[in-house]
Amino acid sequence: PAYDIDSNSYPTREIGGYCWMLRNLKVTRYANGDSIESGSDPVKWMQNSEGMHKTYAGQSTYLNTYGRLYNFKAASDQRGICPTGWRIPTSGEWNTFTTRLEGPVQAGGILKSTQFWSQPNTAAVDGGGYRALPGGYADDRGVDMALTHQGYWWSTTESNQWNASAFNLRYNSGAAFVVDMPKKSGLNIRCIKE
Repeated sequence: PAYDIDSNSYPTREIGGYCWMLRNLKVTRYANGDSIESGSDPVKWMQNSEGMHKTYAGQSTYLNTYGRLYNFKAASDQRGICPTGWRIPTSGEWNTFTTRLEGPVQAGGILKSTQFWSQPNTAAVDGGGYRALPGGYADDRGVDMALTHQGYWWSTTESNQWNASAFNLRYNSGAAFVVDMPKKSGLNIRCIKE
């Protein structure tokens, strides 16, 4: 397994040509030990002056299942949010990954866990144990949405000064999407081995 600086452990596996952590990140510190600001206060979240993390609806039960939500500043911080030797994929790598998994039309179903998603959880087979979960997201005001309906994971690729690319899976589709999300959003993170 891989271990983050908070000693959380993550099982790992080679899937689609990348070595993945098979759980969403839940670390509260950067790789150098500096704390990532808590984003539980919506006013702070909207100001978006630094990297922040939050737990969906502030519920520890969600934390254990879905990991934390991070804004793009935390995801892209130079201090690194993934364990040493691991990193967040680029949007190109997310696209390559889905292409290797029978293409974007099927990849979502292959990756989605058969648990936790709302019905119909279209085409979900949890191929290779990737166990993609519907952790929802926090919008630019820090409002949590779409738990059990959608999962979003950051890439490191900026689209413009406001948005960055993210990987997205949906309860009612077997497809995988790479979409633009506001950098102030809170999304999950999956790390790949460098």
